[in-house]
Amino acid sequence: SVIFNPSSTTTYTLTVSNASNCTASNNYAVTVDVKPSAATSGGDVVICADAAPATISASSVGNIIDWYANALGGTALSSGSNTYSTSTGATYYAEARISATGCVSNARTPVVLTVNSDPTAPASGGNVTVCADATPVNISASSAGNVIDWYAASSGGSALLSGSNTYSSSTAGTYYSEARNATTGCVSTTRTSVI
Repeated sequence: SVIFNPSSTTTYTLTVSNASNCTASNNYAVTVDVKPSAATSGGDVVICADAAPATISASSVGNIIDWYANALGGTALSSGSNTYSTSTGATYYAEARISATGCVSNARTPVVLTVNSDPTAPASGGNVTVCADATPVNISASSAGNVIDWYAASSGGSALLSGSNTYSSSTAGTYYSEARNATTGCVSTTRTSVI
């Protein structure tokens, strides 16, 4: 047998001979397809859990992208798309592939999705009733490890006060406390009413 490792597309001539010096030749065209360069990451992504699913991306000019959960081997999570959508935080790997030849990049490009948990809704410090001459009054709410932002509505709107477990007001009404993780910025999916 004859073994060789061509590095470029070439036609090779194989000649064999026997003990009587009789020869025979045959030409073999060997096509060597190039591999694409590694994909370029679209950047790591950080989201809060309530914003899931998130989309991560990678690209390779003129090629398509396959997504994997491993740096090597495994079955593709998604094929032929520059983007991958998921709700699970992890490191995903983008592999560039030339669609015409099937050749893939030597290395896969990692893209990290971080999904930060949302804090639970605050615990109310209790509704408060006072006489008019006792205003202003402080209402309160708490959420372990988080800060509290106060709103006039159960959703949306601008904060009346940020980063305080208490809110002082002379106006009767229902106020809403929202827990916020000061590090990640993630907020509770619901607000707690305090009257």
